[in-house]
Amino acid sequence: MSLSTRWWPAVVVVGQLASAPASAAQSKAGPAQPTLDSATSRRVAENVVNKVAHVRPGELVLLSGGERDIPLLEDLSIAVSKVGAYPIISYQSNRLVRRYFEEVPASLDTLSPQLRIFSATDVFIGTDYIDPATFGGIDPARLAARQKADAPFRAALQTWKGRTVTLGNGLYPTPGAARQANISLPALTAMYRAGLDVDYDALGRTAELVRTALAKGKDIHLTAPNGTDLQAKIGGQTPYVSDGVISDADRAGSLAQRAAYLPAGEAYVVMAPGSATGKLIMDRTWYRDHPITKLQVDVEAGKVRRLSAAAGAGTLQTDYDKAGAGKDQVGVLDIGLNPAIHPPAGSHLQPWSQSGVVTIAIGNNQWAGGNNTGEFALAVQLADATLVVDGKTLVDHGRLAPMASEASR
Repeated sequence: MSLSTRWWPAVVVVGQLASAPASAAQSKAGPAQPTLDSATSRRVAENVVNKVAHVRPGELVLLSGGERDIPLLEDLSIAVSKVGAYPIISYQSNRLVRRYFEEVPASLDTLSPQLRIFSATDVFIGTDYIDPATFGGIDPARLAARQKADAPFRAALQTWKGRTVTLGNGLYPTPGAARQANISLPALTAMYRAGLDVDYDALGRTAELVRTALAKGKDIHLTAPNGTDLQAKIGGQTPYVSDGVISDADRAGSLAQRAAYLPAGEAYVVMAPGSATGKLIMDRTWYRDHPITKLQVDVEAGKVRRLSAAAGAGTLQTDYDKAGAGKDQVGVLDIGLNPAIHPPAGSHLQPWSQSGVVTIAIGNNQWAGGNNTGEFALAVQLADATLVVDGKTLVDHGRLAPMASEASR
């Protein structure tokens, strides 16, 4: 679908920008249809507030979403209020993001985001509302400046004790996302809803089995029919899971433990620095609404040595070349666990949480418990990979091994 990046919510606070890239025409369109129907929206809101984030009385909860999320933001606000907590709604839109770059002087791009409200927030709940074409035609230098300006926010997150819940996770249904995925918007919306309605108890059991396998593992070998072949070490690193619940134990844990990505279903671990060697190949993907064919990432001693593609990698290469420290660190192994997500035949979807999808994240790895807080991040996602951990197959040609998949039945 796209070169998915994963960021903390630095850029959605009080009018600041979001971290993902609607065309100018889309940004000027009329009111968008809500992503979720009324009954689903209320159910999701109650689940997120009470079961995922476990919002407590007296907490300050920052809610952020776009033009398709207004009913959901209202439902979340009511759910927060019903437990005796205090909601604040931060409204965003593709039109607003576009207007920022069209009307606000470039000289202001270097201003750091406002941290005072976020630092006082106990829980952040937001959506990946931005259509993938929003940044089309925007000067890349301005986008890079905004990303660099977020550095103080990323640093501040290391000491922040709050919790985050993000809805979307590579499946948020927008017209541009559906176009990139080569499926209809209703089909993408259906997958998004199905992923949200997964059996969380079964998902939790699967996540624990995979987390345990990663915790015991030392060496990994990732291959795919397209020529991907990567070896790395994970021994000594702490694996985490996104199982759709931020438990009491998670609340007391690290930043990575206090985050949930919905639709849920992932186990991930930061790879040992300097250990990854080989090559990663993604047959088709998108970067800032530019299609890329046969993206190849050559890796040596844990770092990217070369980016190349059969076609379409120019913008990605430019951004990579201009990025700062940490851009070349091959950092995170991520395994999708959600059995309710089934992309239709012919689609280009390879979302993070789809059962059996393996993702290698490069650059910023703060979200996974790493210490790379750089402004550059990309993810290479493989739907048909085989992952071997210490000689035992954990994922076989895009399917979880029986030890993991058994738990979700």
